[in-house]
Amino acid sequence: MQAELPRGQREVFQIKMLLEGSKPPIWRRVLIPANLRLPDLHGVVQLAMGWHDAHLYHFIVDLRSEGLRLYGDPYPLDIDLMQQAEGRLINDLNVPIDHLLVSRKDWIRYEYDFGDGWIHRLTLEEIHARNICPKIITQHL
Repeated sequence: MQAELPRGQREVFQIKMLLEGSKPPIWRRVLIPANLRLPDLHGVVQLAMGWHDAHLYHFIVDLRSEGLRLYGDPYPLDIDLMQQAEGRLINDLNVPIDHLLVSRKDWIRYEYDFGDGWIHRLTLEEIHARNICPKIITQHL
C-alpha cells in the first residue's frame, strides 16, 4: 500500500469515473491536478464520458456528520430546483477537488442530466507527486 503524500505534494490525482448501473461497466480513468476546481472537473467528466454539456449537473458529497451536500452552478437552476435542494446546493466555483477527496479510495458522486439522472462515482485511486495535464489513461466501453 502506498503511503499518503503530504498535502502540499499532491499534484496529480488518478480518478476512476464509473457510470453507476451500467452493464457492462462503463468507466474512465483520468489524471487531473489535485487542485482542479469542480467546474473544471465537470468539464473533464464531460470530455471523458463523451457527454455534450447540454444538461445541468451537480456533485454529491455524503458528509456522514452533516448529510448530503450538493456542489454545482446555482445560476441556471430555477426556483423549484433550488427549493428541492433545500439550501444544500453550494456554489462549486471555488471548490478544489482536493478539499473533497483527501485519501485514496475517497469518492463522490457526479450527477449529469437531472431528467435522466446519469450518476457517476468518482473515486480517488492514486495520488501522484508530479505535474501531469488532465488526460484519460484507460477506459472501458
